Amino acid sequence: MRVIVGVACLVLLSGLAACKADPQGDGFADIKYGMTPEQLKPLGFECDADEYSCKQDDPAPASARATLFEKPVRLSVQMTEGKVAAINVLLMDYTDDELIDLYDKAYGSSKVYRARNALAALVERHIWTADSGATIVVSKLLDHGAAPAVPTFGGYGTSAVYRSPLLSAQSAAQ
Repeated sequence: MRVIVGVACLVLLSGLAACKADPQGDGFADIKYGMTPEQLKPLGFECDADEYSCKQDDPAPASARATLFEKPVRLSVQMTEGKVAAINVLLMDYTDDELIDLYDKAYGSSKVYRARNALAALVERHIWTADSGATIVVSKLLDHGAAPAVPTFGGYGTSAVYRSPLLSAQSAAQ
């Protein structure tokens, strides 16, 4: 898997500041935006009948196993018009705060947005944007609102969503 490590550069912005690497803008690991269900099958993915979402077999084929920050992940994808538009990366080894910290170190500080969802839970979204317009989103639940608190196995578990430039632009317009 290609994980881009922070690259130092200098920028003139009322002094000198260190820059970080651009988040990968074409997908995650071997999954690329725009792939079809047929292209996902050799990577161990099975798609729903409506081909809206596809999940990787558990365990994934050895050649298709991915990691994020050196930890194994489970992958699923969301399709738009029969093509990969978003990649969901599930990790059981990090908390939300730990994952946010790792992304901040790799790509610089995220943009942070807070809003209440349909169940009145307060959600904080951390967003890193690639030059291509693709985004990485980590959502952190700050309170449960009307939703019941559901523990994860072992108390940990978080996810990141890699969104294609098109999907990112559509979300920003809403």
